[in-house]
Amino acid sequence: MANEVINPGIGVKAQKYLSIDNQYRRVARFYPALMTVAMLIPIAIMLGIPLSGWLLATSAGGGLAVATAVVAHLSHLASAAGNRLQVKLYPNWPHDSPTNLRLHPNDPTASTQQKQLWYESILRLTGLDISVVANDPAEAARVINDAVVILRTKLFIGNKLAERLDLHNADYGLSRNFAGLRVVWLLTSMSSCVGCWTIYAIRQENLLFPAVASAVFAGCVLAAFVIEDYVRHTARHYADSFFGALLACDEACQAKAKKKAVL
Repeated sequence: MANEVINPGIGVKAQKYLSIDNQYRRVARFYPALMTVAMLIPIAIMLGIPLSGWLLATSAGGGLAVATAVVAHLSHLASAAGNRLQVKLYPNWPHDSPTNLRLHPNDPTASTQQKQLWYESILRLTGLDISVVANDPAEAARVINDAVVILRTKLFIGNKLAERLDLHNADYGLSRNFAGLRVVWLLTSMSSCVGCWTIYAIRQENLLFPAVASAVFAGCVLAAFVIEDYVRHTARHYADSFFGALLACDEACQAKAKKKAVL
């Protein structure tokens, strides 16, 4: 009976440690680690290492079958590396993130009319008025961030109108964390490539795997040059979804208020 009580807690802790306890952690943390380790598959096959766990993981979409200590540690490393890269791309985070920046009165990305619509929606949903501090850039940045935090943590979380935002949030986390692991997956793909060709030179068999490893390494080298731009791209997509969710939630709240007033 004691084991039956303890096991569920252990399972939850294990899932959290492995970064697979929710959709965001699986996509943004576990998958970058899994992809990094997966680049060693060609050399593992040529060395005759059993890969049943990898096959089960692929069929299960990244399940517990491959939740090895290496992947678990890489999951946390991916998050740390991703945050470090984020500081590099956005030195004044979160104030220079695409979401916050578009709301700033001095940013030219969005039109004045569009910003006014966003300000009005934010005022209704959070009670924070960005327009009244438009002449104070520092205070405007603080109010904007306060509004964004309230919207993300109180209004958008679990809201069906913000499901697209959750998807793009996970996409951004995946691209950011995978980019943060750039040095690791470059090394693993290069090691797999060199190892495969070395084994092929000795055995003169299984040319397929050296070719696959070479293609993977070439793809990684190419990705290393463009992945930071892709991270910025996914960040902009997140911002697009954020403002879509903002207007959708505001419209829903206004409709609900009108309905209640009629009743």
